[in-house]
Amino acid sequence: MSIRFTHLEQALLRTLAYFDLFDYPLSCNQLYLLNACQNTSESEIIKCLHSNKMSDYIGSSDDYYYFKGRDEIVEKRKCEELYAKKMKDLAYDTARIVRYLPFVRGIYISGDLSKGVANQNSDIDFFIITAHKRVYICKLFLAIFRRLRFPRNYKILCFNYLVSEQHLEMELKNDFIATEVACLVPIYCKELFHRFLEENKWVRRYIPRYELVNNGSYCIEKKPNLLKAILEFPLRASFADVFDLLLRRFWYYFWSFKYKHNQTIKDLLLDGLKTDYNKAHGYDTSSVVMRKFKKRLCDLGVA
Repeated sequence: MSIRFTHLEQALLRTLAYFDLFDYPLSCNQLYLLNACQNTSESEIIKCLHSNKMSDYIGSSDDYYYFKGRDEIVEKRKCEELYAKKMKDLAYDTARIVRYLPFVRGIYISGDLSKGVANQNSDIDFFIITAHKRVYICKLFLAIFRRLRFPRNYKILCFNYLVSEQHLEMELKNDFIATEVACLVPIYCKELFHRFLEENKWVRRYIPRYELVNNGSYCIEKKPNLLKAILEFPLRASFADVFDLLLRRFWYYFWSFKYKHNQTIKDLLLDGLKTDYNKAHGYDTSSVVMRKFKKRLCDLGVA
């Protein structure tokens, strides 16, 4: 006989199940912000988590909640939080320079670091918003910058997602993308970040309080910069539209040649070369995570 869960119980189990895929226990506040049940308070969530029914599934330690038998991930998160502090300092220092690169309009931390964790194998993942029709010119400057900034380990800095300020709505819509959007940490241009959140209201279907997850309490504000204006000036002309298109074609042929013996990676990278955005992922994280997530929900008996 299957167990019948209330709407709140299902929402909490779904949220815990999703983050359990990443060995990531959640605080009560995170469960409040990230669960799909909108009309509930943090105190109601605490009461639900400690109910007799839920105690058969959920354990807690040091104010973190997780599935029973997964106690070890609490210590893992604590260690990764300490390492993330160093990585965030490096991310902020890097962003202070990147904001001056031509056509960079917004800089936001994504990936593991946006959830406050990192380890020795982690990258600094940046989600970049660019000027209209300058995605690939911006990508060129970013590619040059990271090789100059980190010549011995340039892969530590990843500009995996670039979107035009005129195309802010995410194409793919699922639990994975919704969580990534909600957890983005704004570090340059809060105003544009709020525009981005406004353009992605669909996230409310998955995380109703998504606009509250990160408020950008420490965010470098956009200010006029003469050097940046000078660098951008010659590339504001209409011929630069063609240059941006040519750069997009360059990356098409570059990825095609580099990964000619790996069709999967090549297809993913080429599929990410769009006019208004560039998604440079050679691994389909979204699909892999969603398959595992759906299986976990099925095992739990949660819709």
